[in-house]
Amino acid sequence: MHAVSLPDSGTRSAASWTSILSAEPPSELRGLRPEDIGTILYLTDGAPEGLSNSLSRFTRANKIGLFAASTPFITGRPVTLFKNGEICDSGAVGVAISHPATRCGMRFVGLEPLAKPMTVSQSEGNLVVALDNKNPTQLLLAAIREKGINLTTPDYEEFGLATFHDDQPSQMFVILSGDPSRGTIALRSMSAPPPGSRVQFFHRPKSNAIQTVDDSSRKTFGFTVVPETLAYEQFQQNDEGGFELELPDSFLAGSERGFLVSRANEAPWTCSIPGSSVELE
Repeated sequence: MHAVSLPDSGTRSAASWTSILSAEPPSELRGLRPEDIGTILYLTDGAPEGLSNSLSRFTRANKIGLFAASTPFITGRPVTLFKNGEICDSGAVGVAISHPATRCGMRFVGLEPLAKPMTVSQSEGNLVVALDNKNPTQLLLAAIREKGINLTTPDYEEFGLATFHDDQPSQMFVILSGDPSRGTIALRSMSAPPPGSRVQFFHRPKSNAIQTVDDSSRKTFGFTVVPETLAYEQFQQNDEGGFELELPDSFLAGSERGFLVSRANEAPWTCSIPGSSVELE
């Protein structure tokens, strides 16, 4: 296992997109053969684009990262990361493991489908330009009207666009905005699904409870997206009046800012919809 201090990913304004896309991996990883790394885990600040692209050369590895929680009112730093006793307020820290996970799975609990599955006809950057050769924003608005969702009241949490693998949602992108006239939909990710991808709209009503824990007894390592406040019914009250949760043989970390995933050759993508999680078994 290789512990690494990953490069500062918060200096995007001083770097060109060309340098970001061609970024070198952290120095601790440069002497390693890509085929020798099976898993990469990391915690990052809010600008991981250069880092996640530099890790794409490890084509055998499942690479998952968690956006560190904001800590300006706790420590006075944007984020607070630790490596060997050193405190970092930007960049990322992580570990590279030679052994691969037996399974890298996704869970999207509490999300409900909108409309029927479609095919991406055109995409550019993080924009979906056409779905089934139609205006994506108009298709989303039509699905919202058909579902009876009232956009003037906060009765929903998020809207998302999912891709599929073996008839199951494989990726879940947050929809940031849509332009009814131009038709494009912007996703919270570095890249949108490529043309030919099978996709479907989803939404998560606020009335749906957040389930952040898998009740199975499998040995897992996972990251999950949690809202700023969790439903306390998932926890047991202890003698001191606080709440605790036991996860035998498991590690689970949560952040309201979401996580990043890149499974083997998969392009890195971001998910920040509460109830979503990634698990390594």
